[in-house]
Order: sequence, then structure tokens, then C-alpha cells
Amino acid sequence: MVKLRIVAIAALAFGAAVVVGPPVGPSPAAAQQASVGDDPTKPLVYVFSLDAQDGAKAIDDGEAPFLASLVRGEQGARATYYKQSRGIMVSETNPNHTAMATGAYGKSSGISGNTFAVYDQAAKQNCPNEGGSTEPGRPMITSGESSTCLQAESFFAALKRLSPETVTAGIFGKPKLGRIFATKRIDPAVYDADHLWAPCEQASDDPPYCRNVLIDPVQRYTDDNIVMDEIIRTVDEGVPADGALRRPNLTFVNFPDIDQTGHVTGAGPAYTTQIGRTDQQLRRFVEHQKEKGLWGRTVVFFTSDHSMDSTTPTPGRGLQSAFGDDAGAVEIVLNGSVDMVYLKDRDRPDRDALLARLRQKALATGFADEALYRLPNAADGGVANTLDGVHPGWNIAGERTGDLFVTSKPGVAFGDGVPGELNPLPGNHGAPTTLDTTLAIVSGGGQVVQQTIDGLLGPRFDDT
Repeated sequence: MVKLRIVAIAALAFGAAVVVGPPVGPSPAAAQQASVGDDPTKPLVYVFSLDAQDGAKAIDDGEAPFLASLVRGEQGARATYYKQSRGIMVSETNPNHTAMATGAYGKSSGISGNTFAVYDQAAKQNCPNEGGSTEPGRPMITSGESSTCLQAESFFAALKRLSPETVTAGIFGKPKLGRIFATKRIDPAVYDADHLWAPCEQASDDPPYCRNVLIDPVQRYTDDNIVMDEIIRTVDEGVPADGALRRPNLTFVNFPDIDQTGHVTGAGPAYTTQIGRTDQQLRRFVEHQKEKGLWGRTVVFFTSDHSMDSTTPTPGRGLQSAFGDDAGAVEIVLNGSVDMVYLKDRDRPDRDALLARLRQKALATGFADEALYRLPNAADGGVANTLDGVHPGWNIAGERTGDLFVTSKPGVAFGDGVPGELNPLPGNHGAPTTLDTTLAIVSGGGQVVQQTIDGLLGPRFDDT
């Protein structure tokens, strides 16, 4: 599914058709818009990431009625709907948005979680230091929220390298995504994206592309309405590119409100209501494209990074206390309903025996679902209990992944690193329970075939 998204997005940005269908020419209204540079023969491609939206709730259950109508081929749309779409593990914001923009899984993108650890000295220079050790061979904890921590090439960089006339934009309701995608791979003097936008966090290190807009005082994100304001502004006014104002051909967007609501309330009625509210922003966009005479050239990838699980805040839900005397040998990195456990010394002679003990202790807690090794363990089944052996489709067992990868049972979130080992959030994600995502490719012209593609539902929402 990851490779499907990146190939289709890149093909459209170059001006090719996604599936089959004739190219759509400019409408009379679009031809009159001479103030903004725009090649009317090229499609206008948007990747709308509806952060934490459960696709089944939104489309199949009709909680996003406008999006559901687009998927049915109404509103002058055609759609290919992937009914059993899945995100990647870890089912968190950063690795999944990275996958959308690069086509790379967590083992090779450089962003294996919302928080993870790195060992090599180059990575310690390139990734933000959030704790752990900077000594050689020891794990340093990082958020990965830096363009220099990203290892895979994004479509922003690929298009600047291969098709520099293609105009790109990144509009992110979450500032951390701006930090990840503010790469300068092609020309160190300019961003790979022609236009970047994210809310300022009122910090001393706010980037030059951020804007002073309303933000949530705790999570530091803005809201979907403000994000849509910026999208519409780029349509109407264009963005600076090649010395002129030009309308973007590819715009990557993060809408944060569903995720923010889900964390505060869980996946209950308020979460469902927010799916409907965000849906109104999608209606606003489509109606605007129609008014501007641009709908026939518009293709939107409506997608999401993960869904949401209601979790009851409960003390003692951590591996630190469960590991007992062995806890001092590891760094435990929390990702909601996933704990990644990193050896402080990956070269220690008893590593396999230590990891085997830790695995048994994790599984004995009663709230851990699986505990799998990054590498084969000679003391415990060889490849039998590894990530690649049990879940080869996850493609997560890279250098920056924990040596032991522990997922929680549904309804449970880990509390490592939190006082009392109590995760206070009523809503969490990270584990396979929240891999369910949204993926519908919608066009206002003939670029997309009207169809629904189903899949097989795995026991842990494995790739379909």
C-alpha cells in the first residue's frame, strides 16, 4: 500500500493519469485566472492526511458523509476506494507521514516511530537529542523531528531533482511535520518543497516558514479550519516558485483535529463528531475548486496515518518495573501502545539471553500482546520470534528499531517514562489495533476509475 501511494502521487505530479481515463483540459473559468502562474494541462494533486481518521468509520459507516459521497462517485467525482487500507508500523504520525512522502517503511526511512533511538554518531549529530547517551555505541533517544534525521528521499526532493518545473507545497497543522520535511537535499540554499507552512510554536527556534496562527496551548497544533484557509490561499494566490507566483501541482497536507480530539476523548462520540467536522472542510475545498473551475484537474488522495484506540488510564502499565533488575540494561522508548526496548550495549556477550528474559517478563505482564526481536535470537527460537519472522509485511526491523518490540493489547497504552507508569491519555495509537486508515483517490475528471478495492482483514490488521 505504501508503494502504491508514492508511485501514484509522483505519477500525477508529473502529469500522468493515475488509472485510466482521458486528460481533462482547462475549464473556461480556469482559463481566465491569469494572475497566478499555472499550466492548465497539468493536474492539481493533493494529499490530504486526515490525521487519525478511521476509514471504516468515516466512509463505510458514513460519519464523513461528504467524503463518502465522493467515494460513491457523487458530487461530480470519480473515486478508487481501498476499503482495507493500512498504515505502517509503528502506527504513529511521524513514520506514516514519512512513508506517504517517501514510499519507505520504518526500517529504511530513518523515522521508525514518533520517538526512537539511534546508535551511530552521524545520526546523533543529525537527529534531535531527547535523552539517553551520546557516547559511541550507546542509544540516544530522539523524536526524529529534523530534516537531517530523515534518511529516505521525499517526493519534494524527487520532483525538484527530476521535474523542477513542478511546483510543490507542504501545509502541516502539526509543526513537527514541517521540521521533518524541511529538507534541502537538491539545493542547500532552498527547501526541496517550493512552499512550506506550519504554525509557529512561539519558540526561539521557530523556522522561517512558520506562521503565527492559533495553536492548541498543550499540543502546539493548529486547527483544520486554519489549515484549509492556507490551502485555499495557495490555490487563489499561488506560491513563490521560479521568481513568480504559481499554483502548486502537488500539495501535501496534514489536518490535525481528529487526532487531537481522539487523544483527549478516546475513540468515542467526540472523536466520531470530529470526523464529521473535518469532513466539512473537505466539502469546502471541493466547492472552492468547482467555483474556480479547477475541479476537473483536481486529484485528491484522502488518506490517514493511523486510527485511534480508547485506552483507560491505568497505573503500572510500564515495562520498566516489569523488567526488574534487568531494566538498567536498556532504554525503553514509548510510542503510545508500543514500547521499543533498546540495549544500552548491543555488543554485550549475553545479549540473546538478556533479551529472552526481557521478552518473557514483558509477556508476563498480561497487558502486552506481542514481544518480538529485531534480530534472530539464538536463545529463543532463532527467527521464530522476530519481527521479520512473524510480521514480514511490517518492514520495521531496521537499525533504529528497538531490539525488543512490544505491542500492547487493545484498550491498553504503555506508561513508561510517565510518573506512576500511567499514560494519562484516553486515546492512543501505535499498535496494530490502530493500523486501519483511509485511502480514497478522488478526481473531478477522468483521471481515476470508479471502483472499490477490497482486501483480506488480518488478525492484527496486517497489510492487505
